Parts: sequence; C-alpha cells; structure tokens
Amino acid sequence: MAPPASTALLGPPRGCRRQHQRRCRCGSQAHPRAVVVRVLLVRRRLRHLTDGVRGGGGGGGGVAKKAVANEAPRSGRAIAYASSGDPCVDFFFQVVPGATSGGDVAALLDVAWSRDARAALRLVCHLRGVRGLGKGDREGFYAAALWMDARHPKTLAGNLAIFARFGCLKDLPEILYRILHGDRMEEEGDRRKQQQDLRHGLKRRRSDGEFKAAKERKRQEEAELARTALARYESDESFRFLYDRVAEMLKSDVEHLRAGDTAKIGLAAKWCPSLRSSYDRATLLCEAIARRIFPRESSQEYLNISDKHYAYRIRDRLRREVLVPLRKALELPEVYMCACNAQVQGGVREARQAPRDQLLRRGAHRPHQDPSRWGAAARAHRRGAQGGARRGGGAAVAPHGGLPCR
Repeated sequence: MAPPASTALLGPPRGCRRQHQRRCRCGSQAHPRAVVVRVLLVRRRLRHLTDGVRGGGGGGGGVAKKAVANEAPRSGRAIAYASSGDPCVDFFFQVVPGATSGGDVAALLDVAWSRDARAALRLVCHLRGVRGLGKGDREGFYAAALWMDARHPKTLAGNLAIFARFGCLKDLPEILYRILHGDRMEEEGDRRKQQQDLRHGLKRRRSDGEFKAAKERKRQEEAELARTALARYESDESFRFLYDRVAEMLKSDVEHLRAGDTAKIGLAAKWCPSLRSSYDRATLLCEAIARRIFPRESSQEYLNISDKHYAYRIRDRLRREVLVPLRKALELPEVYMCACNAQVQGGVREARQAPRDQLLRRGAHRPHQDPSRWGAAARAHRRGAQGGARRGGGAAVAPHGGLPCR
C-alpha cells in the first residue's frame, strides 16, 4: 500500500463546548466524553478478564492455573508476575539490599547459575560492587559466596581478586570466618545479650574468682575456634585451596616493598588481620601468612626449634618486618586522623588525603588537623555568603560541605 501524498501530525483531540455532538467542528474524530467512555469500557473488560483468570472460570483451566501460580502477591488489582521468565533478570531485580534474606539470595542464585553461570557470576560481582560499580549489598554477597563455597568452591577461590576489586579486601577474611563459624553479627549479638542479662541487677565489681573464670572461659572459646579452623583445613581440600589463596595475597606487596617500588603496593596490608585480632583468633590467618612468607627453610634457626616456637617467632616477624613497614609506606590517612595528626612529614601528602566523607564524619569538625583544606573551604564559604547570590539551609552552606577532594 502506497503512503499518502500528504501527511500531517495530529495532536490530542481538543475539547469542545458542544458535548452533545458526536463530531466537533474543530475536526477531531473523537469527543473527550467518548474517549472517557471507551477507557471505562476497556477497564471494565480487563477487570472482568482478570477476575475470570483468578477465579479459574471459563474453559481455560490450565492456562488460568498457570497464570495464578505466576502472579505475585499484591495489594491492588493490577496484574503482576512473580518471575520475568529469565532467572538472571529475577536475581538482578529481586535481590534488594537490606530486604532479601540469605536463603532467598541462595535460591535465586541457584536457578540463575543453572541458566547461565557466567552471567550469574557477573551478577554476584555487581551485587557487591561499591564506588558506583553495583548495589553494594554486603550481606547478600556473603550469602552468595557461601552458596558458591558449597557448590563451586574452586570458582570462588579463583575469583577472590576480582571480588576484592569490586568490594573490599576485608571481605576475604569475613568469608573465611563465615565458612568456619557462621554469621559473625548474630554470634556477637547473642553474646552481648547474654552479657547484658548477666550484668542486669549486678552493680558490684567482679571478684578475682569470677574474673579468672571468665578469662578461662574466653581462652577455651578461642582454643575451640582454632581447633575448628585446623580441623577444617586438614579435612576439607576445597577449603584448604581457598584458605591458601587468601594467605598468598600479601606476598606480592612484600616483594614490592623489598624492591623499593612503593607505588605498586596494594591495600592487602591495611586489611590484613592484626595479631590477636578477632579474625586472627578465629581463622589463624596471620600464622598462615607468616608460614608462607617465612618458611622453615628460609633460616637455619627455624630448623632446630619446635613448631610452637617457630609459629611464635614468625608471627612476631610478620608484625615487625611486613605489616608495620607496609602500613607505614601506605601512609593511611585513618592512622593520622586517629592520632590527631593530619600533618605527615611537614605537610599533608596529596596522593593519600582522606576522602570527603571521612572528613565529614571524623575530621571536618577539627580544623586544626588540616588547616589548609579547612581554611580554603571556610574562605570560599564566606565569599559566597557575602556575595548573596543565593540562600540555602544551614546544612547546605556549612563550610565542610565545600571541602575540595583532591
């Protein structure tokens, strides 16, 4: 069929005062009242069809049951579906940070992985992605990591560096902890609740016997955690592979430090558990890292001592020769902010300045820690306020809101 010789764009039908006429003088084919009537008839027809599908009436019994099974629970009468038909799309949209439980995340990931494993792995990275790379759902990512450890442990171990790039290196010891001992937050909440129940109504100071009993109980708990980690490492080959991959991520930074190439040093030393920290007591990760950096064959004195003395010496050597020098080379701003000293060797180093959100939370209300940045922001704020270009609320014109982030 050939197109018409002349075409024109027709806008929406305009209203007319004569509402009793079927055709308006303005040339519009449909009257506004007629349009409203048609819309009402279509809505009534859709409502009738929807009620028939819900009730199972008519001859389409199988189709009606399938539609009802696929419908999602809703408060109104609009049509909705519980699934889009693609498991990967369902995982992307139905996993909501802070609202989806770990069991639901594992169930959705199981179906999505069976459909397309590569796409599901990318969705897991997007689930943890921070700095604008994804949803930033930490708990959902931990649930997905536990599911991968149970079903595909080598895939989890082989992508640890990728997960750390999307999220944080602190996720790695947290994953090891949850594989060994379960959810960390739930255990801490139960322990604090028990302590509060014991201290409720007890306003006196504990005696020496009670103090020694509590200390012994804590030591036994730490020993039990260590035995659990050792038993799992010796019996589970998949966990041993994952554990070794986590422990080896610090060796490259040590080599860069020894070579003097500090620009290539990563943040593994920052997030490595410190000695006697909660992660170290529960996973023995510091000892595993020390055994790989300082093996027995590296020194003659290690060959002539027992294993306990060897573990003690290399742990102390890890602290003195690895963690402390690496953290000093990184010049982490958090260390100087906690020490109330933002001046590093005569001035704030440009490449290691704290981000704006950290200054807002911790250091922005203390101008003496960083007078250069605070003074520049305060002067800019005063110039804008004196100019009277625009007015804003107190929170909008605060000096720390204009801190330059270099």
